[in-house]
Amino acid sequence: MQRKLFRALLLSIPGSVLAADLIVGTWKLNLDKSHFSPSPAPKRVTMRISEDGDWLDSKTDAVDETGKPVNRSSRYKRWTVVNTRMTLLRAKG
Repeated sequence: MQRKLFRALLLSIPGSVLAADLIVGTWKLNLDKSHFSPSPAPKRVTMRISEDGDWLDSKTDAVDETGKPVNRSSRYKRWTVVNTRMTLLRAKG
């Protein structure tokens, strides 16, 4: 259960690293709007994301369904996106 939960939370980060300012802050799991099946729901999950230069640091504090504390920390290199344009040309023929 813990692996599924943290995979879901952490998989959402890499795609969002492009817009780091939008994800920096403290995030709390809303258990009323979340569904865990067939696994039992955790009692609490809080994720804190902060910037450190070109890096994003995430710290997750959770309490699993049995009341056991679960803590994880990760560090991600911030991606830099260059403003580019792509032109698609219709093939003749």
